[in-house]
Amino acid sequence: MLPTLERNAPALILNVGSIASAGVPLASVYAGSKAFNMAFSNSLRLEMRFKSQDVEVLGIMAAEATSGANKNAPNLFILTSRQMARAALNRVGCGCDVLYAAFPHMIQGWLLQSLPKTLLDMIIVIISRDRLEKEKKWS
Repeated sequence: MLPTLERNAPALILNVGSIASAGVPLASVYAGSKAFNMAFSNSLRLEMRFKSQDVEVLGIMAAEATSGANKNAPNLFILTSRQMARAALNRVGCGCDVLYAAFPHMIQGWLLQSLPKTLLDMIIVIISRDRLEKEKKWS
């Protein structure tokens, strides 16, 4: 796909990461893939700069958004998928490499990053247990 984008520049690649990349019980592959997305996005962005290609590569960090797999009701911190997509597209051309598309997600990210690792791990386990119970009720 990349050669096609390079030939048809300007072009855009959006990669979506997640605050879940900090690690989530029962979602190790998901968390790992989201961390990979951001490392991949940064490397690809540098590759486009190295090759002087007009292909913008933007890594979008996200927190929670509703989807077919996530049935939590939208609120201040849980965006709908449409809100998340709109927020991400509004950041195109901003000149950043990786960013939180939505302000509420940025607040969550900052808060989580400021916590001591042991406290963060404890919170993640508690939230994951609660989420598992909710998912059992949904199915």
